[in-house]
Amino acid sequence: MTGKTPPDTTPLHWWTARALAAAIRRRELSAREVVSWHLDRIAGLNPRLNAIVSLRPQQALDEAEAADRRARAGETLGPLHEIGRASCRERV
Repeated sequence: MTGKTPPDTTPLHWWTARALAAAIRRRELSAREVVSWHLDRIAGLNPRLNAIVSLRPQQALDEAEAADRRARAGETLGPLHEIGRASCRERV
């Protein structure tokens, strides 16, 4: 894990999407850090929970890197642009 937590030591997986997006916009966190944190959390819990059927960590990290590049370039981004997403739908 990245080890980053807010001043009150709340782990990132408890942050709201709004708080995460704001921290990324303020450059307190990068999108890549947030995605990495959550991937680590998934790796730790999913073997027991089996909640994630199809995980594409490299794609998630690549998308986070692209979001960080766009933010550094000064591009105007949507309110949740920097937040990764998980699909609840799998093709059967």
